[in-house]
Amino acid sequence: MDNDIPLHPSTAKKLERQAMSKKDEGYSPLPNFICDEGYLAALSGDAIKCIVLLNRHIKGFHLEQKAMGEVLVMKITGIKDKRTVRKCMADLAKFQLISITKSMGKSSAYTLTLDDRISIEAVTSNVTTSHVVTSNVVTSHVTTPVTSNATTPVASNVPTTSDIKCHSVKEIDLKENIKENFKEEITQENSVDAVLNLWTPDLHSLNSWLQRSGEMPMTQELVNQVLLEINAHYEPRLKSGQLTDSQMYANFVKWMKRKFTQKPKSTSEKQDNRNVNDAWNNIPEFQGEIASVEIPEDFV
Repeated sequence: MDNDIPLHPSTAKKLERQAMSKKDEGYSPLPNFICDEGYLAALSGDAIKCIVLLNRHIKGFHLEQKAMGEVLVMKITGIKDKRTVRKCMADLAKFQLISITKSMGKSSAYTLTLDDRISIEAVTSNVTTSHVVTSNVVTSHVTTPVTSNATTPVASNVPTTSDIKCHSVKEIDLKENIKENFKEEITQENSVDAVLNLWTPDLHSLNSWLQRSGEMPMTQELVNQVLLEINAHYEPRLKSGQLTDSQMYANFVKWMKRKFTQKPKSTSEKQDNRNVNDAWNNIPEFQGEIASVEIPEDFV
């Protein structure tokens, strides 16, 4: 009778990771399906850089999740624009290769979800799926059935033929880069989305406040235009948590009243005739016959 005591699953998984780490030291294996299932052709070169980077820093360090700022991603991948980084990460999330967790004032956190990926055919046939998390709350996650001709997902521990060698990166260097990036993100200019997200009112509730105050209800597009002004004005107090939703609803109504009750400058104001020569233009001219007049010598 075998007296071996079975290992706890978490312990076995840890030992397996340690064994793989020793065997593939200096390498972070990239799954075969990136090439075999068409993702290499469907994704841009910059998006491939991002998935290689995330694979290295998440799987390579045996992490479940990794927070990385856009500046750090740009520095390592060579991408020149933050907007390109955001688009690449969104493309990876669209195929559910990764999930993104966003929190205000912090760098985005990424998780590899390679086993939950969506096939190229499903995405290109206008099937929209989002795997993005905001403030640790899933905002939208549409489950899409996999078509019958979809390729069977490959387990993450299946041996791979394309092992991409990465340069050795020390964790302490990563922490310093993330810290530097975090400071840079705090001081960077506010984007439109950042300003709008400072306070996001419920449209129905906001229109109720407006109507009770005698104002007309507004569309979401108009509300967003006004929010760019209001949120920017109250930004310090919103970030410090000094304003409640009720106070902001009241501030919004006051803002609208001030904005539309300002008296426009009158265009029919009387002109200020400070030119003395203009006054002679209105003197009537003498009408009649002109004759000579004799003045007596004793006329005083």
